[in-house]
Order: sequence, then C-alpha cells, then structure tokens
Amino acid sequence: MDYPTQDMVIIDEMPDQWRKDNQLPEQWRKDNQLPVVDKVFKTKEFIGELLGTFILTVVTKGAVLSLAVGISNGEITVSSAHLPSCLASGLAVMMAILVTGGASGAQTNPAVSITMWAAGKLKFSDLPAYLTGQYLGAGFGAIFILFNFRESLGGVGPENIASFPDLAENMGHLVFDQFLATFLLLSCILAVDDQKHSPPALLVGLSVAGIGLAIGRNAGASMNPALDFMPRLVAAAWDSIEKRELQNFPFTKGGYFWLVPLLVPYLGGLAALLVYKFGIIRLRGPSSEPGEVVFTDQPRKVENGQTNLAFVPDIQKSRHFDGSLCHRPATIY
Repeated sequence: MDYPTQDMVIIDEMPDQWRKDNQLPEQWRKDNQLPVVDKVFKTKEFIGELLGTFILTVVTKGAVLSLAVGISNGEITVSSAHLPSCLASGLAVMMAILVTGGASGAQTNPAVSITMWAAGKLKFSDLPAYLTGQYLGAGFGAIFILFNFRESLGGVGPENIASFPDLAENMGHLVFDQFLATFLLLSCILAVDDQKHSPPALLVGLSVAGIGLAIGRNAGASMNPALDFMPRLVAAAWDSIEKRELQNFPFTKGGYFWLVPLLVPYLGGLAALLVYKFGIIRLRGPSSEPGEVVFTDQPRKVENGQTNLAFVPDIQKSRHFDGSLCHRPATIY
C-alpha cells in the first residue's frame, strides 16, 4: 500500500482503516511529522488569532473614533452614535470570522478561548498561541487605528478607544453588566458551535450587535479582555509619547473600572458554559427528529461519500459538550 505524503490532502487520502483504528503506519507518521515549533507553539492558530483580532480592533475602534469625532464636532449626539457603534462591532466580528475562521476558528477573544478550553474543545497547550495572538492583534490594531486618526485625536483624545462607564457608575453594577454581556455572548457562541446554526459568521456578528444595543450604554459591553486592555494600554503609551510625560488617564478614568472588562468576561463565559451544558444539552438529550441535533461518534458524510472534516487545522479529535466525539476543533463560524 502506498503511504500518503505531505503533497497529498492528508485527511482525504488517509485510508479508512487507519482512521477507524486511529493507528497510522510509522512511515506515514515520519512523512507527515509536524515541525518542532508547531508542536510547542501553534503557529497557524497564532497567526489566525493575530490577524483576526487585528481586524476586529481596527474596525471596532475605527468606528468608535469616527463617531467620537462626530460627537465632538456637534454633528451627532451620543444617543444617535450608539446604533452605528454596535453595528460596527458586529460587522467587525463577522469580518474577522470570514478572514481567519479557517485558520484558528477566529475566536479573537480570550474569554471565548478559555471557555472552549474548559469545554474540552481546546487543548491547554493551544492556549498560549490563541491568547498571545489575541492580545498582540488587539495591540497592533490599536496602534494602526490611532495612527490613521492621528490628525483628529486633538479634539477627542486617544483614550476613546477604550471603554468607560456611561449610564452605570456603581462598581457592583458594572461588574454585573460585564458578566451579563459576556454570558449572553458565550451562550450564543456555544449554541452556534454546538447546534451548527448557519451562517455562523453572520449570526455571531448579529449577536454581538444585539448585546451592544441592549446593554452597551452602561459601560461599552466590551466582553473581550484583549479588545479592551490592549487599546487602553496603547492609548496611554500614545498620550505619554505625545505629551512627553507619563500619562495614565485611560487607566484612572472611572477608577478601577479597567479591571472589570479585563477579568469579568472569563467568569461570564464559564457561567454560560455551565448553563448551556446542564440547562440545554442535559435536558435536550439525543434526538432523531428532523432538524434536531443528533450526537454521534461518526463524522458527517457529504457528496461522493467523502468525509467532511472541513476547517480542521490538524488531525485531532475533540469532544462535544455531552462527551461524544467531535471531528473538528472549536470554532465560532
């Protein structure tokens, strides 16, 4: 029997008995062995998260700065800017998923990655690549967008790319607000991933826009530690360089509020996972009714009898939330 090589599509060419027995001949393993760097650090996933979070940050924060300039010039009001700001956030998520979903799942949010790890859909060894890419992507995106709007920053200030309390002021209220926003976001993401809703990129983007419209006026509904902390840090550094002295206004405005979007989203995501697992999956159980999800240990079949393992970064098996085998890694698109 001829062994498949690196020039072949590994998943399509792998003989059925090898996949069934989960055993690969030694020669095939040697021919398709991953580079050492990819064993230690998931390069493809890192680049995917870096680019995806960069896109998310540029579009989201670019819209925020554009609207802030309009408010400063008296062209629009704060209330009228709320809708386009939320729509821009949802579109930014959709764009990030469309571009980098095939590389890493386009999670673009540390709270999402931690939740997927807790759900068993990401390995612990994958987290460094995901989290590093997300924080660096948000940082680079903030730098690019501030440079792009540098001629307009005099009237609004670079700190506008960070979120701050608006309608809500009490710290307990702000914590609950951020918890609720992230809980809703991860509930939608888990449902899209588990129930295979389609088109997922659009659905997740609209979910983000809807959450922002509902409770974004309280304190921005960041829901993303990387998207809030890194632009805040870049804004402080930018202001310090411009004024040639240390500026920490992005961190002092609102007291210790900057800690809320940095830490609370993880709690909201984990709470959403628990509720979804025990409140949706456990109560639902397996079903064979049309249109309902049936969990099996077999991959889906598509045209010509080929196994559909689309969007698989490598040949790894994870598990659904109910414990059944999943033949693709966690993705939100």
